Amino acid sequence: MNKILAALIAGLFATVSFAASHAGAAPAEAMKPASPKAEAAGQAKADAKPAGQVKKTEMPEAMKSGNEKAQTASAEKKAKRNAKKPGRKPAAQGGTPN
Repeated sequence: MNKILAALIAGLFATVSFAASHAGAAPAEAMKPASPKAEAAGQAKADAKPAGQVKKTEMPEAMKSGNEKAQTASAEKKAKRNAKKPGRKPAAQGGTPN
């Protein structure tokens, strides 16, 4: 048992030292800034966007709540359910119905 524990601890130290030696070792090309021409083009593109405006997207037709058949069926179910017990109070939010 002691040998297994010693091997696990040695493996942990080896893993930590390997990870520490390779952390943050990015190539110099990745850290180098872009060419001034590309940087200016990107800044011009960012400046051309109007500030504070978000593009509105249309909701697909399938997601809209314009389904009349489903709405009437839901209303009929509610009326039928309420007709069974006319004097009962509605269930509180999060509670179970009686």
